[in-house]
Amino acid sequence: MKIALIRLPATYSNWYKHPILGISYISAYMETKGYDCKIFDAYFNSWSEDELIHRIKDYNPDITGITAMTHEVSRAAETATQIKKQLNTSVIIGGCHITAMKGKTLEEFPVFDYGVYGEGENTVLELLSHLQKKSPDLS
Repeated sequence: MKIALIRLPATYSNWYKHPILGISYISAYMETKGYDCKIFDAYFNSWSEDELIHRIKDYNPDITGITAMTHEVSRAAETATQIKKQLNTSVIIGGCHITAMKGKTLEEFPVFDYGVYGEGENTVLELLSHLQKKSPDLS
């Protein structure tokens, strides 16, 4: 299963341009479990939204994960909408916003299929296992 993990393009000045650790941890953990995982850090690489979408489309992931802080969540939903228009992929939202606003995030942004809050390594692994089995029960 191929997984794309996304960090959105800059929404403010580029004063803190470092690779993002959260999705790096998740990617490394997923790779140890046999998943083909690629990070698309549009912020660090100075990609536009169009370039980000193009690169994701070329990768053609089975699952897409987007990390978003509160000031980025609306843009994350817009990006998820664009990705879903072009690819047959489920979208997982993670990061600070959903951690703070668990239920409300998925209610407000139904484009996200799943939400992961807090430390995501084990939860993402469990979710991917569930999705591979096509089990209807997420409890």
